[in-house]
Formats: sequence, C-alpha cells, structure tokens
Amino acid sequence: MVAMPRPSSENMLREVIIDVARLPEEDLPLVAEFVEKLKQRSVPATPRPNAVTLRAEVRRKAAALAGVPREQLAAQFLQLVDDLQAEAMCGERS
Repeated sequence: MVAMPRPSSENMLREVIIDVARLPEEDLPLVAEFVEKLKQRSVPATPRPNAVTLRAEVRRKAAALAGVPREQLAAQFLQLVDDLQAEAMCGERS
C-alpha cells in the first residue's frame, strides 16, 4: 500500500469549507453543533494539584479546625452529607 501524502492544514481547511458550503441548509445546524462539541473538547482541563500541594492544604485546613469540638465537626459533616444527598436527588429528577 502506498502512503498518501498528508494534506496541509490550509488545504484541508479549504476542502472542509468547500464541503460545508455545498451542504444543504438544513444540515448547517448539525455542523454548528459538531463544531461546538469540538471546541468544548479542546478546552484545557483544570490542572489537578500534586500530592505535596494537596497534603499542605489538608494540613492547613486541619490546623484551622484544631479548636473545633469533635461533636460540632461531626454535626457539620452529617449536615453536609444530607445537603449533598438532597442536591443529588434534585439533580436526578431534572
């Protein structure tokens, strides 16, 4: 099998523009939707913190909570769990 030369980006773009221009008008919303999905895919993800940064943040938060009574922390945690469950249930109904 003979390898075909890869068209330049400029030539490929020109061909795509010509192909899109030849499409029936009712297909243009599909093209626009596809382009939007491609743009969303190319958005860079938020970088995840590394382990050192994460540990430092956890230690900082733990130090800030050192004076809070255990019972109060447990109550806040349970309230957070309840809030998250309620939010998840509302989201399932949408």
